[in-house]
Amino acid sequence: MSELQFKKLSLDRVSYSEPWLDLVTSQGLQVTEDLDYTVGVYQENELIATGSLTKNVLKMLAISDSYQGGSVFNQLISHLIGHLAEQKIFHYFVFTKPNLSYAFTSLGFKVLVETKEACLLEKGNHSLTTFLAEIPQKSTEGITGSLVMNANPFTNGHQFLVETASHECDQVFLFIVEADVSEFSFEERLMLAKAGTAHLSNVLVLGGDNYMVNFATFPAYFIAESAEITHYQTQLDAQLFKERISPALKINRRYLGSEPLSPKTAIYNQSLTEVLEPDVQVKIIPRKATNSGKPISATTVRALLSQKNWERLQELVPPTTFSYLKKAYK
Repeated sequence: MSELQFKKLSLDRVSYSEPWLDLVTSQGLQVTEDLDYTVGVYQENELIATGSLTKNVLKMLAISDSYQGGSVFNQLISHLIGHLAEQKIFHYFVFTKPNLSYAFTSLGFKVLVETKEACLLEKGNHSLTTFLAEIPQKSTEGITGSLVMNANPFTNGHQFLVETASHECDQVFLFIVEADVSEFSFEERLMLAKAGTAHLSNVLVLGGDNYMVNFATFPAYFIAESAEITHYQTQLDAQLFKERISPALKINRRYLGSEPLSPKTAIYNQSLTEVLEPDVQVKIIPRKATNSGKPISATTVRALLSQKNWERLQELVPPTTFSYLKKAYK
């Protein structure tokens, strides 16, 4: 076999996109558009393999039937990891079907969690084990609660939920989702969450690293039915929390806000409850409402912010959030 050629594929060009589409669909993958980088592997002028990256997640990996089982897979993964290294990224993930995880473990990837539908693996200079080991813990035999929030931005609704957990638990871990796919950056969201819970001495606010729910990077490309994507993603996320995170931090209660406004998050709450209990108790707290009875929503806050409606905004967010918004968006 002659030497393989690796080419960056610009999928907005038909000459690249058509053979790429033929290859990935022939391997049963669903087309996804959230790709930061795509490479094609050529044998002479034939596209025989491809792989893509979204941030630090390897995805859309496809190899022609006649080239499977050889060295092409290893060379493809090495190329993608090398591309990440050029960007100073040395920690990466891959989602795959459980029956294919062996191909990645043979290259040094470690399985984080596995469900019937998907397997999540990681490799690099960081790991879930080191992330958990760096989290300070109080010595307690009581109730340790946890919450995971996007907090985009931190509202009175978020504050009410954390205060409820604080009053009912001996210690509370509040994880802020780190993925920057929100209007407010992770740094802003973390800062506002810390400011809005500073009066709660038993609450520790920290980033969720790459290990908390992130709908943006879930491997929708190998799930056949789009309606099932949220279900499969939440199953994987919940299993990771149950098997790895809650035992390490001695978390025995997870708090969720009821979700009358978001069907996607309602599915997440249901899946989380099904997977976590009875090992971890799940408490769903009714959403805090405005004086008019409407649930407080970060979506509403962002809409009011775009209108500079400071009077209504002040009713929906803590003073710490309001002060920041007034200064940053005056």
